[in-house]
Amino acid sequence: MKTLAILLILAHFIGDWALQPRWMATSKHRDPFALAMHLFNVSWPLAFICLAMGIPLHVALMALIMNTVLHGVQDTVLWRVYAEVRGDAAYEKTNPAWGSSGSSARLVVKHDYGFYTTIAIDQALHLVILFLLFL
Repeated sequence: MKTLAILLILAHFIGDWALQPRWMATSKHRDPFALAMHLFNVSWPLAFICLAMGIPLHVALMALIMNTVLHGVQDTVLWRVYAEVRGDAAYEKTNPAWGSSGSSARLVVKHDYGFYTTIAIDQALHLVILFLLFL
């Protein structure tokens, strides 16, 4: 079971991170094609792990379908909510030192702590779902 848990985490991070380019990550909550591509990328590493670990086909297929549906719903809802509220979460800070020499240039730094919180919630929920379905 420990080996399977480690492989599930590895498969998840391959599909949810390594195989997810920026365009997909930023548009999957509003673009059905981006979401479908993301769900394919998340599912095939898990399918490979199921086959490699000898999980019975009917069990693996049911768990993969449930994981894919739940992953898609979660990504759509969570990132849609984030997109709606991020304007309030992000704020700008200016560095007055940039303008002190008579120049009007200012360094603008955007802090969006909600983004990191959303990623943490997203990943924690994905892993809980994976463990509940596969272990």
